[in-house]
Amino acid sequence: MPIRIVIADDHAIFRSGLRMLLEKDPGFAVVGEASTGPETLSVVASELPDVVILDLALPELPGARVAEALVTRHPEVAIVVLTMHEDEHYLRDLLRIGASGFVLKRSTSSDLVQAIRAVQRGERYVDPSLAGDLISQQVGRSP
Repeated sequence: MPIRIVIADDHAIFRSGLRMLLEKDPGFAVVGEASTGPETLSVVASELPDVVILDLALPELPGARVAEALVTRHPEVAIVVLTMHEDEHYLRDLLRIGASGFVLKRSTSSDLVQAIRAVQRGERYVDPSLAGDLISQQVGRSP
């Protein structure tokens, strides 16, 4: 049974490309798309996907607020944040809120695929380019 995915991003061309990329893998089924925060909440409520790929810069309701609402309303749905924001505070905040994965838009498609599969298994995934800094902070050392 394929992993059911909702893509939430305010750029239609980006969503379309991401859908085409993911649907090449028989292990994935994109069951919905959303371009705003409220639309994301509505699509997730109606489709009940396994994973939401969530941009942080959504109109009307920012991605972090959408993540909070999803964790409260649909705790069984895993959240992979897909963003251009490389600032570590975004990463820490979203992991604290309950997102399971954090991938940068400049990453490879295989990184995103790994993240989706990891969060579906109940694991966490942090973009490899940010993982070193996060670990260094946790052990109290600068990179």
